[in-house]
Amino acid sequence: MPLTLGLTGMDAATETAIKAAFADANPRLGNQWSLVPDSQADHVIVDMDSMYGPMSWLRLHAAGKTVIGLTNAPRTQADFRLPQPVDSAGVAALLQELATAAGEPLDLVAVDAAGNPLGTLTDNGIYHYGYEWENANGSSATNALYLSDEWQVTDALRIDGGVRWEHVNTQGWVEQKQTVNQGTLPTSSIQMGTGQTVSYDHNFHKLGWTLGTNYQFSERSGVFARWTSAFRLPNLSSYITNPTATPIIQTMKLGEAGYKFSNRSLDLYATAFYTKYDNVGFNNYVFDPNNGTSTAQQGYATTKTTGIELESTWYPVDWFDVQVTATWEDPQYKGLSYTDKSSTGPVLINYTGNQLIRVPKTSYRVVPGLNLLDGKLRLQLAYEHEGARLPAYDVLSASARYDVSPMFSVFLYADNLNNSLGLTEGNPRAGELQSADAGANTFIARPLLGRAYRAAVMYRF
Repeated sequence: MPLTLGLTGMDAATETAIKAAFADANPRLGNQWSLVPDSQADHVIVDMDSMYGPMSWLRLHAAGKTVIGLTNAPRTQADFRLPQPVDSAGVAALLQELATAAGEPLDLVAVDAAGNPLGTLTDNGIYHYGYEWENANGSSATNALYLSDEWQVTDALRIDGGVRWEHVNTQGWVEQKQTVNQGTLPTSSIQMGTGQTVSYDHNFHKLGWTLGTNYQFSERSGVFARWTSAFRLPNLSSYITNPTATPIIQTMKLGEAGYKFSNRSLDLYATAFYTKYDNVGFNNYVFDPNNGTSTAQQGYATTKTTGIELESTWYPVDWFDVQVTATWEDPQYKGLSYTDKSSTGPVLINYTGNQLIRVPKTSYRVVPGLNLLDGKLRLQLAYEHEGARLPAYDVLSASARYDVSPMFSVFLYADNLNNSLGLTEGNPRAGELQSADAGANTFIARPLLGRAYRAAVMYRF
């Protein structure tokens, strides 16, 4: 889409000065702009300091134009400002700002000492064509056998268990790729297919099991425990870019033990838990001290987490209740180390004992609620705290439900009322272990969505 600029509401000398500055600035930006009559332009410069400037602004604003105010004043009611006196640097900055606001791509243009264009580093805003390319096809078939049973040993004691054997077959093909150079910097390293494919056909299987027990002291309280040995078999994603990959089976050990209590005014679950994940994959560069080179390698580590979880709801009266969930945990990496190079020689990088990414040590949620109009109206406020992994943050939200009839309900939600700027994860492409974003003042991360409002209806058949 061409970018167009027009001029109006100014004397001849001012118009001549702007045109000269435009002619000097536009080539530096890859000649993205065209100077056209103001009636045909999407962006129009108006001399707001002239007698007719404000009237021109009103006319253009009503016509839906983007108006740039040419003025000596530090502010203008126009959409953008071009300061007096006009020069090519000011016009170049304006054109770049307008292009960015319009969502148009910008070209990086190399210029000499006099500002004359020598060439472009980009092609219509594109720095590198063909950065990624993949072509693959595959299928996966899973078969499983499982057996479970429950034994009521006494009125108070129950034991249950189960086993599951699972088999998966993955087969398919991946087209090989090559890098081609089409003669310009943006097209100098394009990935594309060769037409040749490599096939794969692999089978994996594993047995998992679980054993649990529950003992009731009374109808209102009891204790429980469970141990589970689980697994995750490889799937098609293991081969989508590498048909010769040799994925391994991930295994997990999960344990929990806790106490539960329930009566008319209180529900309480307190659980201690343990999780261990084996063979957690990560990408790593391994340094060889014999030849001084680093080689890309798939690494595997273990994670181990112990913690306590609390879930409770308190009903002091029929029209008010409070729900609380809280977790404290100690998530750690185990066996995560490798050798890297430094200016002084090989160095051991050891992350054993470090906290897991994206997993805070503490988190809790408190939700007080009102039940009004014989339960037809439910109002609740939710406060949530996520402890420091990325910076800690707090979120406040609210919701309402009204039952118009037994079949029809209306819901209203207000999320993140306090506009919290919490981050839920960083940028994995900056490095899984050693992030290139560490210490930077600008980085990529996934934030919470800002304050938002939603409405929903539900009809029950």
